Amino acid sequence: MEKQIISTVEAPRINLEVHGDLSLKGFDGLEVVARSVSSNDLILEKSGDDISITCQSDRTVHVPRGSIVILDACHGNASIKALEGSLTAQDVRGNLILRNVASTHIERVRGNLLARHIDGDFNLQVVEGNANVRDVQGDFVVTGGIQGNLSFDEVEGSAAARADGNITLRLDPLPGQSYEFTSGGNILCRLPEDVSAVVQIIKAARARLHSANIRVSAQDNFPYRHILGDGDATLTFTAVGNVDLVGQAPDWEMPEDFTSGSAENFRGSTQDIGAQIENQISAQMEMIESQLNAQLENLSQAFSSAGLSADQSQRMHEAGARAAARAREKMQRAQEKIHRKIEVAQRREEQRHRSAEKHAEPSEKRTWGFEWPGVKLEPGKEPVTDEERLMILKMLEQKKITPEEADQLLSALDGSSSGG
Repeated sequence: MEKQIISTVEAPRINLEVHGDLSLKGFDGLEVVARSVSSNDLILEKSGDDISITCQSDRTVHVPRGSIVILDACHGNASIKALEGSLTAQDVRGNLILRNVASTHIERVRGNLLARHIDGDFNLQVVEGNANVRDVQGDFVVTGGIQGNLSFDEVEGSAAARADGNITLRLDPLPGQSYEFTSGGNILCRLPEDVSAVVQIIKAARARLHSANIRVSAQDNFPYRHILGDGDATLTFTAVGNVDLVGQAPDWEMPEDFTSGSAENFRGSTQDIGAQIENQISAQMEMIESQLNAQLENLSQAFSSAGLSADQSQRMHEAGARAAARAREKMQRAQEKIHRKIEVAQRREEQRHRSAEKHAEPSEKRTWGFEWPGVKLEPGKEPVTDEERLMILKMLEQKKITPEEADQLLSALDGSSSGG
């Protein structure tokens, strides 16, 4: 396999056209490394910080993580991973796999799409196959459509998409955000038991709600509008087939001493837990910082003893420093994500206490605030609350789990997996 290398900067602009399969990955170097079957099939051109790559066959490319990547065309399958600069793909004629990339815009995928961990907004025009998307740390918008099925899980911003096939969703709606989905088939949406959103069903063959505490089934007389909790977010569904909203009910048991007590006691406990988490994460970050600095010092000594030139040693040291900076940034993002979850949990639980104090006796049980015109609701068990999440935070306070494990458990409790 032939290899070509071009030195570049931390965030070059990379334009690619591939007439075969593409595997592209970000790495810590300040080079663009391209491999193809034959050197005659591969053309690399550089103009300032812009690099153009054209290949007539399959290609493997490594670029600096901060690269701005523009994929003009890929005539086969494409796999793109570990990018911190923006990504634009005009036309992928096979399947497309994305993992750990930043803000992304895709014009057309003629096969299937698999996307995991998008650190920014994710905009799609057209996917001619199925789309499976998880963990978008921004807005998710499909402006054209998905011609197959859509499976979508976890978004930190708003979301809007249309699919000709079925749509399967797992959402934890955030206050002030809107989520709109249109399906040529059925829609299945999993929501936390304590969701706070206005649900609008514009059209469906039948709409149903299943949760631990109520069952609702209705048809005709669309559109419907219903309020779950305090209605902080907006969910809008349109389907040719059925719309099913399913309450997630993780099997967690809370200790009595943690679940009992007044709203004031609760607010005090959440503040204490939040402070404990803040201190522990700060300590964790300081430890990682110390370890990274020690590793960089060891690298410097290793470079000196290896007989490398001053330029080679400097470049390798800079690569190590960039890797350390990214590790710090990831830890900071993990800290911010945990804090967001804590704030949402505290806000929801305080709203629940205020509402209970206004409208119910302390002994009454509370269900979803879901009212379907003309449909009888069957009461069941008390819904799962944010106290389950706070149990995880208490485990973190007691140092039974690490901050990373706490984040994973919080994601699992919300009905998603943090795995890639």
